[in-house]
Amino acid sequence: MLLLLGLPLWVVLLVVVGIPAAGYLALDPSQRRRLRRLSRKEIGR
Repeated sequence: MLLLLGLPLWVVLLVVVGIPAAGYLALDPSQRRRLRRLSRKEIGR
């Protein structure tokens, strides 16, 4: 955590946003569709 304090804010944001984005892009299109359907269901509750 102390390591993050030494970094500029944009680097921290890039890491925070980049990790889930990279994980999402690593999924197959079919898994991506299923994930989108699940998240939409969660939002709809």
